[in-house]
Amino acid sequence: MPKASTIFGSSHRSYAMRNYRGVKRLVTFETPIQHVVVIVMENRTVDNLFAGYYGQSFPNPAYPTWQQALNLYNPAATPTLTPMPLEANIDPDHSHGGLESQGGFKNEVSQGFGSERFGCGSADSCSQTPTAFAYVPPSETGVYAQLITNWASANNVYQSNQGPSFVSHQYLIAAQSGGIPNSLSAPLAEAENPSTPPPGGITYPEDPAQDIARSGGCNIAGINDQTLNMSGRYSQLEGKNKSIFPCEEYASNTILDEITNVEGIPTYYDWQYIAASEGSIWSAPIGVNHLYTAYNNAVANGTTATQPFAVDVNAANFAANLYGPGPTPRPIANLTYITPCLQNSDHPGTSGVENGPAWVGWLVNAIGESAYWKTTTILITWDDWGGWFDHMPANPPQFPYPNAYSIAYGPNAVPDSNEWGFRVPLIAISPYGVGAAYVSQPTSPNGVPYRSQAAIMQYVEATFNLPSLNGDDFYQNLNSKGEPTDFLKDMFNYNLATPRPFVPVTGVGSTPPPCQQ
Repeated sequence: MPKASTIFGSSHRSYAMRNYRGVKRLVTFETPIQHVVVIVMENRTVDNLFAGYYGQSFPNPAYPTWQQALNLYNPAATPTLTPMPLEANIDPDHSHGGLESQGGFKNEVSQGFGSERFGCGSADSCSQTPTAFAYVPPSETGVYAQLITNWASANNVYQSNQGPSFVSHQYLIAAQSGGIPNSLSAPLAEAENPSTPPPGGITYPEDPAQDIARSGGCNIAGINDQTLNMSGRYSQLEGKNKSIFPCEEYASNTILDEITNVEGIPTYYDWQYIAASEGSIWSAPIGVNHLYTAYNNAVANGTTATQPFAVDVNAANFAANLYGPGPTPRPIANLTYITPCLQNSDHPGTSGVENGPAWVGWLVNAIGESAYWKTTTILITWDDWGGWFDHMPANPPQFPYPNAYSIAYGPNAVPDSNEWGFRVPLIAISPYGVGAAYVSQPTSPNGVPYRSQAAIMQYVEATFNLPSLNGDDFYQNLNSKGEPTDFLKDMFNYNLATPRPFVPVTGVGSTPPPCQQ
C-alpha cells in the first residue's frame, strides 16, 4: 500500500514522544493525525435516521436540501414513512437468514420491507404498531444534524455485511467474518448473531457458498467444521457462567493486530477497544480467539488495566483520561473503538430509554475540547441497518464481490453472499476535515456508489501505514488496475495551514448519560 503521505497528498508529518519505563521514544506519523477514534452505534439506516429532514435546507451550496445531500427518501411518498422515536419499543428483524428461515435481510430483499418480523424490548406488547417504514423525528436527532452540518459525512455507505450486530462488529475490525481458507471457521462464514443450537449441534454441508453462522466458543479445541456445537460451552470471565459467542481466528488477523507496535511499548498505546461489557456481541475483540485469550488471562491475573480491551460502561474513564490520569489511568491509543451501552446505542426496543445522541455529543465534546483535538479524527457509524426501511437497494448489483472469500475458492466459487447490505450513516469529525457540511459521494469507475463501512479500515490503514487485511477493506473504489483508491481521502485536507477549531456540540450535558446495569 502507498504511504499515507502519498494517499492523502500530505507533506505534513507529525511527531510524538512516548515515555515507557523511563525511556523516551520519538514516534513519527505520516500525517497530522496520530489518533483515530471509531464510535460504533446501532441499527439505523440513512433514511430511518434522517428522512425527517427531507425538504429542509442544507448549509452547503452544492446540496441545497438534505435530500440532495444524503439521498433521502420523501416520508410522504409511497410507501409512507411513520415518525417513530428512537426509544420506540419495537425491534425489526435484522437477522440474515440461513437454511432454516429467510430472516430479516432475506425477507426484505426478496419480498420487500413489511415482510420482516418484530420483537419488543420487554415482555410487554409493542408500544406502537410495528412497522419498518419509519423515521426518527428530527427533534431527537439534532446532535447528529449538528455533526453533519459542522463536519463531513458520507452518502451511500453500505453495511459491509447483511446481517446483525455480531457479524457487523467483526467486519469493522477484520473486514470479514471467516470463511476464507485458513480462518478458523473455513469453509463457513459467520452470518448471524450467536445462538445455542439444538442438543447435538447442527450439521452444515461443506459448501463455501453457504451464508450461515458458525457456532462455537473461544474455549474449544478440535473443531469439526461440519458439526459446530455451542451448547454447553461457557465463558468463565470474572467467575460468571455466561454463554460465549462464536470465536474466530482470521488468516489476515485484525486491524487491531496490525497496528500493534513492535518497539516494546504496551499494546494499549496502539489500540484500545472500549466496551460496556466483556460479554456483549458488540465487544468484537472477545469474538477473536487470541484477543479473547489475552483478555481472559488478564482477568485471571488481575492485569486488565494494561489490556487494550477495556470494560468502560459509558466511556467515562476514557473521557477522564483525555484530561489526565483518570480513575483508571490509561494512555490514549493510536486507534480506539468505542461501543456504547444499550441505552446509549440508538438500538430500538430499549423500553423507553434512548440517550444515543446525547452520549455521542458528550463524547465528541470530550475529545474535541481536550489537548488531543489537533491530532485526532473521530469516525461515527452505525453497525447495521436494524431492519429499518431504506429506499436504496441493498447489495448494489454493480458490486462484483471481488473479495478474498470468493477469490480463494477459485474462479468458479459463488461470491460471498454475506456482504454489502443496506446503507448506514458515516460521519467524520477532524481538525483536518475538508469543510463544514461536506458530503462525500464517491463513485466507482463505472459511476455507481461503491463504498462500504470497510472504508473506515482503509482510512486507518492509510493513516498508520498498515497493510490491507485483504478483505472487504481492500475493495473500495478500485481503479482500472484493480487497486483501491478510497481511504475516505476526499473527506480530509492535511495541507491546511491551521487545523480547524473544534465546534462544540450544543444541547448535551457535561457528563455522560447513565447506563442501566
